[in-house]
This record gives sequence, C-alpha cells and structure tokens, in this order.
Amino acid sequence: MVHTLPDYTTKYKMTTIFGKIDDAELAARLGSIDSFDRRGNVVWMEDFEAPIHDWQHTDVGAESDMRLVANHHYTGGQCMELEIDNAVDDSVDMYRCLRKPVYGRLGFEIAYLPDWQNNDLEIDHDVDNSIIQYNPKIYYDDSASTWKYWDRLGVYQDLTPTVKIEDYWEMWHNIKLVIDVSTGKYVRLIVDDTTFDLSGYAMEQVATNGYDSMFIHYKVIQKVAVANSIAHLDNFIATQNEI
Repeated sequence: MVHTLPDYTTKYKMTTIFGKIDDAELAARLGSIDSFDRRGNVVWMEDFEAPIHDWQHTDVGAESDMRLVANHHYTGGQCMELEIDNAVDDSVDMYRCLRKPVYGRLGFEIAYLPDWQNNDLEIDHDVDNSIIQYNPKIYYDDSASTWKYWDRLGVYQDLTPTVKIEDYWEMWHNIKLVIDVSTGKYVRLIVDDTTFDLSGYAMEQVATNGYDSMFIHYKVIQKVAVANSIAHLDNFIATQNEI
C-alpha cells in the first residue's frame, strides 16, 4: 500500500522566502489612500472620487469657489480644487461635520497642493462632546515658511523649525495633526518628513455648541493680489486610537 503525505500537512521544515507584510502595508499596496502615516484606526476617509461631494464652503471674494476636478489629483482620478479671488485675504473655507469619535488621541490628515502664489493655509478642527469644545488650529504662513499652533488663550504661536510648502508643479504635501481630547492637549504635527512635538501645548477650550461632533475646516487664504490662485486638497483621513 502506498503511503503519501496529505496535502494539508507541514511535516517537513519549510524555508521562509519572504516575510509576511503587516495589514497596513498590505492595504496601502492594494490601493488604500492611507499610505502616509498609518498609526491610528481609520474612522473616516474621503478620496473625492464620487461625482458629488458633501463638503460645504464659505467664500470671501466674488470669484472664490470650490469644485471637484479631474486634474492635479494626488491619487485616483479627482481632487477638490479651491479657487481664491485675487484680493489679499480673500479665501475659501472648506468644511464638513462628522460624528463624534471615540475620545482619546485623534488624527486628521490631508494631502495639499498649493498654487504658485503665496497662499496661507489654516487647519481648524473643532471637537465637541456637548460639554466642552476643543479648538485645535494650525496655521501655515507661506511668506515666512512658518507653522503656528493656536494656544489655549486663542493666540497663534510660532513653531520651529521652518518648513517650506513648495509650490513646484504637482508637488503634493502630506499634513497630519494629532490631538488628545482626553488630556486637552496637542500631540504632534507632521508636515512631510518633519514632525513637530506639540505634546506640551494645551488646546483652547470654549463653550459647547450642544452637539457631539467634529467640524473639519481647511481654509486657503490669498496673500498676493496678482491673480486668482488655486489650491488642491485630496485624501482626507480621520483616525482614532493614535499612538
């Protein structure tokens, strides 16, 4: 009688040719937009690929507007384009409301492509638990290549070192802010390959709006009165349980 090994056995020692990749790496290779900083658990993603969008906008300037476009996208086939009118301090504020996450360390990531002109960028994420509202804000001053955080007294403070957001053709930048709602403090700001340690800074606290929610804002501000400027945003990711 012939005896053979069943096809499910591993009787003999095998050689590992390639190590197993982790799930985050596998997801990135399969096309996930979460490919920059993979810490935290994703609770919401927006790749701007749908034919319509649910983002709102507030404009300053008669020609300021926001729209989906099929050029200049970071990944996929579309991104959000913000056109800012040509007067100094004209702006487009892109925003939407999300449900309240599990409170703790939260992350907010965006891909950003600036215009050739000097545009400032303000990031404002209001997190409310119907008892108190935290107002973490980040501001990029393009003329000085300076990043600032909004302190607990409601004043912008400079961060070091300076990190320039280059406006070279199709040079996208990844920006991620992490906060800790359980302590009321910032955690870190990541701009491309630079990480700012913000763990010693408390966030501003104001009266609640009465809703368990997060308001996500990305505002681009015109700073050179030459012509209308353009900025593009893509791949928004919100995470919880950040390290």
